[in-house]
Amino acid sequence: MKFLSIQYLRAVAAIAVVLHHASVSLFAGDHALIPFDIGMSGVDLFFVISGFVIFYTTIDDKTQPLTFLSRRLIRIVPIYFILTTLAYLIAVFAPQLTDTFSSNPYDYIRSILFIPYINPVYNLMRPEVGQGWSLNYEIFFYLIFGSLLVFRLNTRMMVCIATFVLLATLGGIINLSNVLATTYTDSIMLEFMFGLIIGYVVTRRNLDFGKLVILFLGTAVAAISLAAASSGEIPRFVTFGIPSAAIVAGMIWLERQGKMPKWPILLLVGDASYSLYLTHTFVLAIARRIWMRIFDIMQPLTHVTFMIVAVLITTGVAVLIFQRFENPLTKRLLQLVKGRTKFTYHYSPSPRRNC
Repeated sequence: MKFLSIQYLRAVAAIAVVLHHASVSLFAGDHALIPFDIGMSGVDLFFVISGFVIFYTTIDDKTQPLTFLSRRLIRIVPIYFILTTLAYLIAVFAPQLTDTFSSNPYDYIRSILFIPYINPVYNLMRPEVGQGWSLNYEIFFYLIFGSLLVFRLNTRMMVCIATFVLLATLGGIINLSNVLATTYTDSIMLEFMFGLIIGYVVTRRNLDFGKLVILFLGTAVAAISLAAASSGEIPRFVTFGIPSAAIVAGMIWLERQGKMPKWPILLLVGDASYSLYLTHTFVLAIARRIWMRIFDIMQPLTHVTFMIVAVLITTGVAVLIFQRFENPLTKRLLQLVKGRTKFTYHYSPSPRRNC
């Protein structure tokens, strides 16, 4: 079954991240004249989608762990490796062009191997290509879930959810200083579990999916209200993750009710969402330099216009990269793994377009 809703949400998630980065781009990421911090939630939306899709594509209990992991790596690694290498080469040979890329070979190696580390520029867990931080969580989720494919569906679900709940609990009650420990006990990974739960309920005929939608929506309203009223720090999986789960569940429910029109443009952007997610900061870096020479960046209208133009340009570049490079390369590599078995790329619902 094709889920138009998932493709649309991939497009929305990627564009939201672009808007967030575009909003701070003109001031080199320090602040935004017109903030769009809500765009950060695009990553959380990707995580929920990822959990749903990974569950849905392995429901038949026939997928072997090594097959699953090889397909995920084929989808995730090539374009990320190329962009990370490009970022490293810029830092080494043209450092005047960047203040975020690292020329340290150790940082480069950790980035391409998905090993979390603290980037001194951000003082956060950020690899060479900054937005690749989310891939560290994705890869960890794939490793845990993939290793559980030896079990039947119900056991796999229970063990996976219990594992991530336990890790998040440990992260919440123990003050960890090691970056690996803090990364892999981060409660943001519970967002993958939300996706798993949605996928499980969607595929169970004896469970009322509508009630799950209502549950997530109600919890999302409570989470947003709590965030608005609180002066303390609330975990991201509450403020962004639960609302993202409500959106995913709600969109799937609408599609199952036959209320999801087909919009080819959103489908195309959904296909290209992984390319858009990874490449947009490179495009923004060029666009902002040109924009700053032409316009007064202190004008609000300038910022609004830049954000709109940024979405159009970055999306156009991403679609071109997807069609001419990412999609053909992914197909070819999967064919090498699968032999002569035909691979249909246009929405085989694994987050082959991000996560």
